[in-house]
Amino acid sequence: MKKIIFIFIFISNCVFSQTADITIKIASDKAGKYHEKNGNPLYKKRYVDVGDFKNNLAWIKDDDGYFSHIDTTGTQLYKKKYVYVTDFDGEFAVAQDVNDKRFHIRKNGVPLYGKKFFNVRPFSENLAAVQNDNGDWFFIDTLGVMPFSRKFVAVGNFHQGYAWVADDDDGKFYHVSKTGIELYKNHYDGVTDFQDSIAYAKDGQTVIMLFLNQTQKVERFFNLNQFDNQ
Repeated sequence: MKKIIFIFIFISNCVFSQTADITIKIASDKAGKYHEKNGNPLYKKRYVDVGDFKNNLAWIKDDDGYFSHIDTTGTQLYKKKYVYVTDFDGEFAVAQDVNDKRFHIRKNGVPLYGKKFFNVRPFSENLAAVQNDNGDWFFIDTLGVMPFSRKFVAVGNFHQGYAWVADDDDGKFYHVSKTGIELYKNHYDGVTDFQDSIAYAKDGQTVIMLFLNQTQKVERFFNLNQFDNQ
């Protein structure tokens, strides 16, 4: 658990998010929630709940408790209703069906592929992390195909061509390429995403800076800062 906490402390500011349209606000009246701009409702319909507009699209929750998406005119993008949907991240959103299965959908509400998973994350660099019913994590492309067959106990998202992973062999963390090749031989107690060619790794109480050079090789620089043992 401490390993996972370390990862999330480091990458908490690296999570993918779409910038909300701050000119469009969420409002409510006796009939329910809706969106307004400059004090004027964008549409007549009211909902149980609505999300912020991001890239001119927002999710809504209707009176039956189902989710879908609308545009800034209040027009629903599709007729299909889901138990839950996320914001669109680029061209795709994550949806959940009545069987508690998750998958990606297009803006017309149609599933992106035929498979369904226990857990699904947004696409990052054209690959998405998904989890099966056994708890295994792996990656798929936009066709739902695995780019490599390896599965892991934990994974991050791809940044600069690499994602952090942890497997059952030693329970430690490292980075892999989009073909599943390990970027370096060392495994660590925790690692972060690459940003600006730099990631950080924890080895015991030592923090190591991992620098990705122009030849896609990692150079290690030791940091003397120590973590609290507690």
